[in-house]
Amino acid sequence: MNKYSKIKTFAKVCCLMLISINANAKISQPYFTSKNLSFEIIDKPLDRKSQEYKNEISQIIALQSNPDIAELELAFQEKNFTALTLMKRANIKANPKTHPQLFALLNRVTDTSISVTDDFKNYWQTKRPYLSDKRIKKLIASSKGYAYPSGHTSGSFIFAHVLGMIYPKKYSKLLEIAQEIADHRILVGMHFPHDIVGGKKLALVVVGGLIQNKEFENDLLVAKKELKKNFIN
Repeated sequence: MNKYSKIKTFAKVCCLMLISINANAKISQPYFTSKNLSFEIIDKPLDRKSQEYKNEISQIIALQSNPDIAELELAFQEKNFTALTLMKRANIKANPKTHPQLFALLNRVTDTSISVTDDFKNYWQTKRPYLSDKRIKKLIASSKGYAYPSGHTSGSFIFAHVLGMIYPKKYSKLLEIAQEIADHRILVGMHFPHDIVGGKKLALVVVGGLIQNKEFENDLLVAKKELKKNFIN
């Protein structure tokens, strides 16, 4: 076999390996994107020259003057939160092995939440509090991207609403946990209070889109049947 033939054979092997890897790789597939959404469907972020904006600066400084260590520890744990973060704190006993259909649903919900929220952030392009005022401390490792709307808030409330459809008795607790996650982002200097408000409103927009999506509706039904089957067994 000459040098050219060896290279050609090696290239074919690499190509087959890539095809095999791609076939088994998880493909991010949101239920929908922000393509047909108006970015002004949520309120505009506060004007940096407004008194309300200055009041929020003062509010964060006051919160950071005497932070609760337990709340800071939770904020640290929530840095890279997932649906499981809420589920564990709400005492929902499910995992990808026992409830594969539920987590397939949650994975697509996650993809949807991140895709839509990132597009809204990139549209508004606002600075985080600790970058806006030197008096505000960064009490946790910084997050990438812009501040408005809060991704932790939109994501946690989207999870709370979706999980509430499957675990209605846990709905109130899930909303409480989502609010705690949102509040912690203010405490650590990552978000303004109005970022939280924007995140909660965006969550409602996304959930509204989900319940009108046929694929989500089908996946939700399958997840509910899976839960019922596991409960019976």
